[in-house]
Amino acid sequence: MTRTLLPSLAEHLTTFGERHGIKTEFSAEGIPENLPAELEAVVYHIAQEALTNVVRHARAHRVQVALGMEAGMLRVEIDDDGIGLPAGGVQAGTGLASIREQARALGGRLTLGSGPGARLRVLLPCRAGGPAERSGRRDVDAAAGRSPPLRLVRGATALARAPLSS
Repeated sequence: MTRTLLPSLAEHLTTFGERHGIKTEFSAEGIPENLPAELEAVVYHIAQEALTNVVRHARAHRVQVALGMEAGMLRVEIDDDGIGLPAGGVQAGTGLASIREQARALGGRLTLGSGPGARLRVLLPCRAGGPAERSGRRDVDAAAGRSPPLRLVRGATALARAPLSS
Protein backbone atom coordinates (compact mmCIF):
# COMPACT_ATOMS: atom_id res chain seq x y z
CA MET A 1 0.00 0.00 0.00
CA THR A 2 2.87 2.43 0.57
CA ARG A 3 3.23 2.36 -3.20
CA THR A 4 0.22 4.70 -3.23
CA LEU A 5 0.82 6.80 -0.09
CA LEU A 6 4.22 8.24 -0.94
CA PRO A 7 3.48 9.20 -4.57
CA SER A 8 0.06 10.56 -3.52
CA LEU A 9 1.60 12.77 -0.83
CA ALA A 10 4.34 13.96 -3.18
CA GLU A 11 1.74 14.87 -5.83
CA HIS A 12 -0.47 16.61 -3.25
CA LEU A 13 2.48 18.70 -2.05
CA THR A 14 3.41 19.69 -5.60
CA THR A 15 -0.16 20.77 -6.36
CA PHE A 16 -0.41 22.55 -3.00
CA GLY A 17 2.82 24.47 -3.62
CA GLU A 18 1.77 25.55 -7.10
CA ARG A 19 -1.71 26.59 -5.98
CA HIS A 20 -0.58 28.63 -2.96
CA GLY A 21 2.87 29.83 -4.01
CA ILE A 22 4.55 28.01 -1.13
CA LYS A 23 7.80 26.11 -1.61
CA THR A 24 7.31 22.47 -0.59
CA GLU A 25 9.69 19.69 0.36
CA PHE A 26 8.82 16.04 0.92
CA SER A 27 10.95 13.25 2.35
CA ALA A 28 10.25 9.70 3.43
CA GLU A 29 12.90 7.45 4.95
CA GLY A 30 12.63 3.87 6.14
CA ILE A 31 8.89 3.55 5.54
CA PRO A 32 7.81 -0.13 5.33
CA GLU A 33 6.51 -1.38 1.98
CA ASN A 34 3.11 -2.64 3.19
CA LEU A 35 1.47 -0.18 5.52
CA PRO A 36 -2.10 -0.93 6.55
CA ALA A 37 -4.64 0.98 4.44
CA GLU A 38 -6.11 2.60 7.57
CA LEU A 39 -2.70 3.98 8.55
CA GLU A 40 -2.06 5.30 5.04
CA ALA A 41 -5.43 7.06 5.01
CA VAL A 42 -4.74 8.69 8.39
CA VAL A 43 -1.26 9.87 7.34
CA TYR A 44 -2.64 11.40 4.14
CA HIS A 45 -5.46 13.10 6.04
CA ILE A 46 -3.05 14.50 8.64
CA ALA A 47 -0.91 16.00 5.88
CA GLN A 48 -3.97 17.52 4.15
CA GLU A 49 -5.28 19.08 7.36
CA ALA A 50 -1.86 20.40 8.39
CA LEU A 51 -1.28 21.97 4.98
CA THR A 52 -4.71 23.58 5.11
CA ASN A 53 -3.73 25.12 8.45
CA VAL A 54 -0.46 26.40 6.94
CA VAL A 55 -2.42 28.26 4.25
CA ARG A 56 -5.05 29.60 6.66
CA HIS A 57 -2.85 30.66 9.55
CA ALA A 58 0.92 30.53 9.01
CA ARG A 59 1.71 33.04 6.27
CA ALA A 60 4.51 30.63 5.34
CA HIS A 61 6.78 30.67 2.31
CA ARG A 62 8.05 27.11 2.83
CA VAL A 63 6.61 23.89 4.22
CA GLN A 64 8.27 20.51 4.67
CA VAL A 65 6.53 17.18 5.13
CA ALA A 66 8.75 14.36 6.40
CA LEU A 67 7.86 10.74 7.12
CA GLY A 68 10.13 8.37 8.99
CA MET A 69 10.26 5.53 11.47
CA GLU A 70 11.06 5.96 15.15
CA ALA A 71 11.03 3.01 17.58
CA GLY A 72 8.28 1.15 15.71
CA MET A 73 6.26 4.31 15.21
CA LEU A 74 5.57 6.10 11.94
CA ARG A 75 6.60 9.73 12.37
CA VAL A 76 4.80 12.45 10.42
CA GLU A 77 6.29 15.93 10.71
CA ILE A 78 5.04 19.07 9.04
CA ASP A 79 7.25 22.14 9.48
CA ASP A 80 6.68 25.63 8.11
CA ASP A 81 8.55 28.93 8.20
CA GLY A 82 5.48 31.01 9.00
CA ILE A 83 4.58 33.21 11.94
CA GLY A 84 4.49 30.36 14.46
CA LEU A 85 1.82 29.60 17.00
CA PRO A 86 0.21 32.13 19.35
CA ALA A 87 2.12 32.73 22.58
CA GLY A 88 -0.95 31.99 24.69
CA GLY A 89 -1.44 28.50 23.26
CA VAL A 90 -3.58 27.01 20.55
CA GLN A 91 -7.31 26.45 20.53
CA ALA A 92 -7.85 23.26 18.58
CA GLY A 93 -10.03 24.09 15.61
CA THR A 94 -11.71 21.48 13.48
CA GLY A 95 -8.49 20.56 11.63
CA LEU A 96 -6.30 20.08 14.70
CA ALA A 97 -9.06 18.30 16.56
CA SER A 98 -9.48 15.93 13.62
CA ILE A 99 -5.73 15.24 13.48
CA ARG A 100 -5.61 14.62 17.23
CA GLU A 101 -8.61 12.27 17.19
CA GLN A 102 -7.41 10.27 14.19
CA ALA A 103 -3.97 9.85 15.76
CA ARG A 104 -5.53 8.89 19.10
CA ALA A 105 -7.82 6.34 17.45
CA LEU A 106 -4.71 4.49 16.24
CA GLY A 107 -2.90 4.87 19.58
CA GLY A 108 -0.79 7.76 18.30
CA ARG A 109 0.35 11.05 19.77
CA LEU A 110 0.36 14.64 18.54
CA THR A 111 2.74 17.45 19.47
CA LEU A 112 2.69 21.04 18.26
CA GLY A 113 5.77 23.19 18.50
CA SER A 114 6.72 26.74 17.65
CA GLY A 115 10.12 28.33 17.26
CA PRO A 116 10.46 30.22 14.16
CA GLY A 117 7.55 28.74 12.24
CA ALA A 118 5.49 25.86 13.49
CA ARG A 119 5.90 22.09 13.70
CA LEU A 120 3.21 19.47 13.88
CA ARG A 121 4.52 16.05 14.81
CA VAL A 122 2.48 12.86 15.00
CA LEU A 123 3.73 9.42 16.00
CA LEU A 124 1.54 6.51 14.95
CA PRO A 125 2.02 2.84 15.85
CA CYS A 126 3.15 1.03 12.74
CA ARG A 127 3.33 -2.63 11.88
CA ALA A 128 3.73 -3.32 8.18
CA GLY A 129 1.28 -5.74 6.62
CA GLY A 130 -1.23 -5.73 9.51
CA PRO A 131 -3.42 -3.48 11.57
CA ALA A 132 -1.79 -0.65 13.44
CA GLU A 133 -0.43 -1.84 16.75
CA ARG A 134 -2.59 -0.35 19.46
CA SER A 135 -1.53 -1.93 22.73
CA GLY A 136 0.88 -0.22 25.06
CA ARG A 137 1.19 2.98 23.04
CA ARG A 138 -1.49 5.25 24.44
CA ASP A 139 -0.76 7.77 27.09
CA VAL A 140 -2.86 7.85 30.26
CA ASP A 141 -5.32 10.46 28.98
CA ALA A 142 -5.91 8.68 25.67
CA ALA A 143 -6.36 5.32 27.40
CA ALA A 144 -8.94 6.91 29.69
CA GLY A 145 -10.79 8.34 26.70
CA ARG A 146 -9.93 11.96 27.50
CA SER A 147 -8.50 14.40 24.97
CA PRO A 148 -5.87 16.49 26.76
CA PRO A 149 -5.34 20.07 25.61
CA LEU A 150 -2.75 20.66 22.92
CA ARG A 151 0.60 21.60 24.40
CA LEU A 152 2.68 24.35 22.82
CA VAL A 153 6.45 23.94 22.99
CA ARG A 154 8.49 27.10 22.46
CA GLY A 155 12.02 27.33 21.07
CA ALA A 156 13.91 25.39 18.41
CA THR A 157 15.93 23.26 20.84
CA ALA A 158 12.87 22.20 22.82
CA LEU A 159 11.05 21.55 19.57
CA ALA A 160 13.34 18.70 18.56
CA ARG A 161 13.02 16.86 21.88
CA ALA A 162 9.56 17.89 22.99
CA PRO A 163 7.63 15.32 25.04
CA LEU A 164 4.73 14.05 23.00
CA SER A 165 1.14 14.39 24.01
CA SER A 166 -2.05 13.60 22.20
